[in-house]
Amino acid sequence: MKKSASYQSVAAAKMKSGHGDSITSLDGTRTISWEEFEKLFDAGSDEIDAFIDWNKTTSHGGRRPGSGRKPTGRKSYQIRMKPEIHRRLKRQAKKRGMTIAEVLESLVP
Repeated sequence: MKKSASYQSVAAAKMKSGHGDSITSLDGTRTISWEEFEKLFDAGSDEIDAFIDWNKTTSHGGRRPGSGRKPTGRKSYQIRMKPEIHRRLKRQAKKRGMTIAEVLESLVP
């Protein structure tokens, strides 16, 4: 059985199928009840492959091309300093209309 299918997608297929209380295999040779299908699904049986066209299943989530935050070329660092130094840096940044990081960068040649 394919791992990508979810119980919700199977339930959605059941609702859309209009087959009533049973499901027929893709090749039309076997019909089973939805209860039996759910038991096979819950057991992780490969027998359900005969009833599901895996090319038509939808997948949700995961990485998509072009998604996510774009790289800025910056990296985060953590430093320890006395609270008074932090207050002074914060004050300077506000006075200059800069961020604390920009103030620190301006101090380094």
